[in-house]
Amino acid sequence: MFYTHLPLPPGWQPRFEGIAPLAPVVGLGLGLGLATVDFALGHLGMPPLIRSALVIGLGVWLTGGLHLDGAMDTADGLAVMEPERRLAVMADSRAG
Repeated sequence: MFYTHLPLPPGWQPRFEGIAPLAPVVGLGLGLGLATVDFALGHLGMPPLIRSALVIGLGVWLTGGLHLDGAMDTADGLAVMEPERRLAVMADSRAG
């Protein structure tokens, strides 16, 4: 629910204080699923560029792009030379 757009089974009520240990399991499941899609599309003869775009798009759709937001925040922080400003820049909701 928190890490993906996939719905939980009816009646499940997640406890958010215990959700962090599940992050690696969810990530592994998503990664294996996306790798399987990539492998299958490759065997069907799809060109690598199109296949990559589809797999990345599927990953963004499944996760809501949460990991891409983190990657952009990290890149913004690495671009700032003053350590005092780095965290403030990473916390800013604007990219760049």
